Amino acid sequence: LVDETIRRCQENRTATVVDVGTGSGCLAVSVAAALPNARILAIDLSSEALVVARANMAQHGVESRIECVCGDLLAARGEY
Repeated sequence: LVDETIRRCQENRTATVVDVGTGSGCLAVSVAAALPNARILAIDLSSEALVVARANMAQHGVESRIECVCGDLLAARGEY
């Protein structure tokens, strides 16, 4: 998943990558490390998971390039 994301985003210097359900942040960290010009959003419903994700981001030196968002993307869904 990370390799394919990197491959697709390498040509786009202003890519935005959204990691939904980021958990520990391993995908967001890997993409941020490989694509320093990309905008990364790491979203999770669990604030506790985001604490772990932020620690991993800091450990790998990419915390300034990843925005963490705590929320439920499905909560805003409408009726179809």
